[in-house]
Amino acid sequence: MSISLQIPASRISLSLEKSINGDDTIILRPLALTDAPYIVEAIDESLTELRRFMPWAHFPQTVESQRARIITAIYDYWSGKDYALGVFGNTTNRFLGGTGFHRRTLNSLGLEVGYWMRSSMAGQGLATAVTRSLIVYGFEYLGLKRVQCGYNSNNVASSRVNDKCGFKIEGTFRNFESMPTEEMVLNGWQGDSKTVLRGLCPEDIPNLGWYRGLQSRLAVYDWLGQKAET
Repeated sequence: MSISLQIPASRISLSLEKSINGDDTIILRPLALTDAPYIVEAIDESLTELRRFMPWAHFPQTVESQRARIITAIYDYWSGKDYALGVFGNTTNRFLGGTGFHRRTLNSLGLEVGYWMRSSMAGQGLATAVTRSLIVYGFEYLGLKRVQCGYNSNNVASSRVNDKCGFKIEGTFRNFESMPTEEMVLNGWQGDSKTVLRGLCPEDIPNLGWYRGLQSRLAVYDWLGQKAET
C-alpha cells in the first residue's frame, strides 16, 4: 500500500545515531486519546519554555482539552487536512514532543513542518532529528515539492534547528502571526512581530549532507502497518 497525502503513514520510525535517554529509536505517529495525560505532563514540564514562542501554551492545558484536540487531530490526519504527530521513545514509549505537517503553503504539494520537544529533551538533537525525518518523509513518500518552516525571529533555538536541516531563508514577514496580548507578555512571551520563513525543495536534496544517511535509517509504515517503499 503506497503512502500519499490522502493515505498518510500510520507510523514513522527513525533509528538514532546516538541513544537518547535509553531509546535507540524514536517513533512519530498520529495521536491517540490515551496520549492526552502524557501530553499534558510534558506541557506542564515545559511551560516556561513553550510560553516564550508558542501562543497555544498560554491557554489552559488539561486532559479534557487535550482529548478534544486529539479527536479533531485524528479526523484531520486521516482526512488530509492536517498531520499532527507525537514523538515517542520506542523502548520507553515516553511522549517526547509534538511535530507534524500543516497546510500553510500556497502550493498544494507543499507543507509546513512544526515541532516542540519537552524541556528535559533539550540539547540532545531531537528536534533536528525529528524535522529531518519529516523532510525525508515529505519528499520521498508524500511527493512534496516544498517543505517550509516558519518561526519567530527571536526564537534562536528554532533557527539553529533550521540551520542544521539546511532550510534556506526566503523572507521575513511582519505581523504574519497574531500579536500577543498583554497577559501573554506578562506570562513569558518573548517573540517579536517578525516571522522568518525558510524552505526546501527537491532540488536542494543533493546539497543536504545528512539526507541519504538519515533516509537509510528511516522506516515508514502504511495504514495497515506494513512497511512502505519509496
